[in-house]
Amino acid sequence: MSSTKKIHTDDETMEAIEEDKCLINRLPDEIMVLFLKKIDMDHLLNEVPRVCSRWSRLAQDKYVWKGRGLIFDEKQKDNETYVKDFVKTLNEVPYLSSLNLSKVPVEVVEAEEAANEDTSSWPTTKVINKKAGANFQRNIGLASLCCNTYFEGLLDLIIANRETLSSVMLHNVEVDKVGSWDQLENVKIKLSEIMKALIDLPCLKHLSLEFNEIWEFGDIEQWYEELDHIVYSSLLQMTSLKSLELIHAKPLIRSVPSPPPGSWKLSALEIEGESYFNDDLAALMVSAATSTLQVFRAGHNGGLKTMKALKQCQNLESLNLPCLKNLEHFKDLKKVHSLELYSLEEHSNPNSRVDEHFVSTAPLLGNLKNFTITATSNPANYCNLMQALINKCKEVQKFSLLEFYIFFQESPFVRLAPLTVKSIVGGAMPKLCTLEIKSYGCGDSKAVWEEPLKQLKEKRPALTVLF
Repeated sequence: MSSTKKIHTDDETMEAIEEDKCLINRLPDEIMVLFLKKIDMDHLLNEVPRVCSRWSRLAQDKYVWKGRGLIFDEKQKDNETYVKDFVKTLNEVPYLSSLNLSKVPVEVVEAEEAANEDTSSWPTTKVINKKAGANFQRNIGLASLCCNTYFEGLLDLIIANRETLSSVMLHNVEVDKVGSWDQLENVKIKLSEIMKALIDLPCLKHLSLEFNEIWEFGDIEQWYEELDHIVYSSLLQMTSLKSLELIHAKPLIRSVPSPPPGSWKLSALEIEGESYFNDDLAALMVSAATSTLQVFRAGHNGGLKTMKALKQCQNLESLNLPCLKNLEHFKDLKKVHSLELYSLEEHSNPNSRVDEHFVSTAPLLGNLKNFTITATSNPANYCNLMQALINKCKEVQKFSLLEFYIFFQESPFVRLAPLTVKSIVGGAMPKLCTLEIKSYGCGDSKAVWEEPLKQLKEKRPALTVLF
């Protein structure tokens, strides 16, 4: 009788007895979370908690959610059901490692459209916003965040996840559509708030900023200069930052205040895109990270001041440079093992041309483990240089040859394919393990390489070829 009373004392006791009858519930929590980690996000939020109180508790475990991410699908932006479910998920997840809102539309309101509106609402984030019920003030343990710089909830997300955010990727940093002067000032205020919030992140390691390619600034050039000051002065205050990527950046300013010596411990600086980055500003950033910089990607930017600043970076391991001529600045760097050349020479700059003697006396080439060359036009001028390069790089383990075909000109691979293979078959690059070949804009590349690669496989069968 007493045992019966004990059984029916309360609902929790009954539930505990029912749970014990299920064999899977005899597994310890440590094993259960491994099982729950395999369940998709939708079932984890909506079905698992309904099984029993224990499963509901474990479904909230941080380990179960570790590594999970949420990405907004641009194709579904007009699908009300999808948007509603996305907002619901965003509001309910206990933890989330990554959140990608880069495809959420952010509308730039033109001056005439906003004549009767409060300019504080500009730019306007569509779909995923507070009106849709999204709560951006929750601490969900975000480690990675990607979105438009002027996304409505960005500032709240950064502040709420201050202790865990380590990677942030922002695009549309400098808007290319503008309206009234009030709207311009509002954009400047919003950008300043975002950059201040990023400075305050104690764990921020990687930051990627994508700019719009703006070539004509018109009568608001001064406003763009003010945006540049906000961005670049803030970057040099981010003392926890290890990796910085600037895409399509074309700063109008030449300098910002330098950080205290040794405070900016950047290890990787990558400048990507077709825009030409200011040489003075690039040199300042490199100089600020002299003792820690290990990776530098210059893209098209080979300014003399930047090259001289890089020369002082004794811990450099990986370089991406505009052309072969830039190597003249790096005779004393001992740790560089990876090199990527955008071109063997700058076609608009006759002073960038070098000869085989330059190659044979460049000590950096002899230490490389990974080497990438992009071939464009003037293949006749490349043959001797390529021969010298292949013979010089005796330690290279991976060699990548990229081709950008220019219309109405002979494909560089027509001459370089047989030359490259002949040299490697003849014993050049004796430690080579991988040969990678990529072609952009030229449809007959496979035919050009077919016979040379057949010979290569016969002579060096252990070599991996990626085409």
